[in-house]
Amino acid sequence: MSSAALYRASGLSLILGAVLGIIGNILNTALFSGNDPHQSLTPLWVVVMLVSFTGDLLLLLGLPGVATRQVERAGWPGFTGVLLTFIGGFLLTSLSAAGLIFQPWLAQVAPTLVAGDGPPAFFVFFLVASVLFALGNILLGIAVMRAGILPGFAGLLLVIGAALNVVAVPLSGIAGAIVASIAFVLFAGGLGWIGYALTTESRAEAVQSVSASSSIAR
Repeated sequence: MSSAALYRASGLSLILGAVLGIIGNILNTALFSGNDPHQSLTPLWVVVMLVSFTGDLLLLLGLPGVATRQVERAGWPGFTGVLLTFIGGFLLTSLSAAGLIFQPWLAQVAPTLVAGDGPPAFFVFFLVASVLFALGNILLGIAVMRAGILPGFAGLLLVIGAALNVVAVPLSGIAGAIVASIAFVLFAGGLGWIGYALTTESRAEAVQSVSASSSIAR
């Protein structure tokens, strides 16, 4: 795969992932922010979770193009940022996948488990994933701003989103859900912006390539 094709594929993945992820996250916060176990038994809950999960997965799949595009100028902070963001995001997405598969079943056979906080290991897993994800976002955002290849303000959105994500961890209830949702919107919006930059760059390179080929043919 050529670099232009990689950037275009990664860019489209980031754009679509940002749109689906933001829609799913906002709907989840607005409709299912409580601990009512019966929420997961509705078809709407399944649809919202699928939209959110698909968006998260597409965002992760678009990260390699970000790393490759600025590898020469971003250096190890940029690569480390992408790596930690991917690992933390993968762990958090795996929790979403597990919830999508098992939560409706648990809501039927053991609703009190769904309404509770879960085992201590669950919180440790979530905390480690959140720390890796936030640290990766900070490094990636700083690398984007310093490299000057991709939109710098998009990198700033990643840093602000990471900071808010850390703030949301100790919070509980609707306040924590709202802060976490804002943090995700900033994160996804930053990556979506970067994705748009990647697609426009690859399109411009394709046009230049066609123009150069036409000139040589003449």
